Amino acid sequence: MPLITEDAASSREVRTPAAVPAERRLETSNAISSLATEPGAWLAALWQKYSPGLLLYARQKSTAAEDLVQTAFLSLACQTEPPRDPVTWLYRVVRNGAVSHWRQEQRRLRREQTAAVERGDWFLPTQEAALDQAELREALARLEDAERELVVLHVWGGLTFTQLGEVLDASSSTAQRQYAAALARLKVILEGKQI
Repeated sequence: MPLITEDAASSREVRTPAAVPAERRLETSNAISSLATEPGAWLAALWQKYSPGLLLYARQKSTAAEDLVQTAFLSLACQTEPPRDPVTWLYRVVRNGAVSHWRQEQRRLRREQTAAVERGDWFLPTQEAALDQAELREALARLEDAERELVVLHVWGGLTFTQLGEVLDASSSTAQRQYAAALARLKVILEGKQI
């Protein structure tokens, strides 16, 4: 793994270990030396040659593989001085990004679980409407994404139609009309009639 150090100018520099094969160092140095003649060509060449391998590696580590690879290349493009071994640097950035993404997902899951415990059951069944939670979840899953978003934000998020309009970049009346349509579709699904 490369060592990342801070020099006096506070810029990031990557030192290449001696274990990097000579042919890879030659490829890397050729790619970097072309930087002076063709500003974007070296980055395009790296993308063409290494993005499939980086994507395969990222898919083993995260569900956001494409985003991680693109972010790594964008980070490389933003470097004032390219690292000595850009290929190793890219793999390191993808790996670090996958770890960060995993941590974010874990925090999100913990927040959702805590909120679910604090909120209790989704519904308190009454005599008139004995609605099964599993049945409702299945029905919600069959809604279109936009419809499900409206129902969840209003019913469980507690957002008003004005707030829904702000979230969805629409007027409150449009949000209310779309919400009513989503509820109608949900009712049809729950009654066993598919549209």
